[in-house]
Amino acid sequence: MSVMWELDAQTLAVDKVWYGRTLIRSSYQLHYELAQALLDGEPAEVPELDGLGSEERDAELARLTRSLETLTRVARHLRAQRDRGGALELEGVEVRAQLDEERNITALVPRQPLEVHETVAECMIYANHWVARKIQEAFPHQALLRRHPPPRQEFFSQLVDSAAAWGFAIDTGTNKALADSLDQAVDPQDPLVNRLLRIMATTAMSQAVYFSTGLQSQDQFYHYGTLDNIFTISSAFYCINN
Repeated sequence: MSVMWELDAQTLAVDKVWYGRTLIRSSYQLHYELAQALLDGEPAEVPELDGLGSEERDAELARLTRSLETLTRVARHLRAQRDRGGALELEGVEVRAQLDEERNITALVPRQPLEVHETVAECMIYANHWVARKIQEAFPHQALLRRHPPPRQEFFSQLVDSAAAWGFAIDTGTNKALADSLDQAVDPQDPLVNRLLRIMATTAMSQAVYFSTGLQSQDQFYHYGTLDNIFTISSAFYCINN
């Protein structure tokens, strides 16, 4: 099942939405680092282009890069929309295990953040947004949703105290206030300070809860960390409640 949109080329506003059964044939299988290298204009080897002549390969590579650039532009627009609504940029530490020939772990390497990670995340949120909204519209009183309630204020005490020790004031009144104050809590001499504060904000978040739409008013259909008035379906699909 797929959801497809036609977007205005200039404003990126949605002109048309379609839902239906599809067969997807991938033209390329790009890992994150390869996609980012293409976006950055760095030399990159795309296996699917092996065997093509030099002229044809260059043309296909240029077409692939343009597609990635367009997708990145759309994702930046979607992120900006969520930021204006108070989306939180939280911090988690993801690591990758390095194995030796005997498959023993030799090192844990933190994953380097890339813009293409955010591009994929924004596109997933957008797709799930529309799928969840469709389900909620079709079953307004029976849809199974997943939401993140606002954290209890006492859970922010360690974050607030730690930020104060560095000379920053953190406002936890709303998700937008928290997002704005985290954006301002930056030490030019130590970029790890802001990262640490965001990790502490992440640990303060409430656990997700599941509920039926027939048991809650729509003002409770929200996802605290993502946007005001957001809800998700049970398989973690996001949906903006307009």
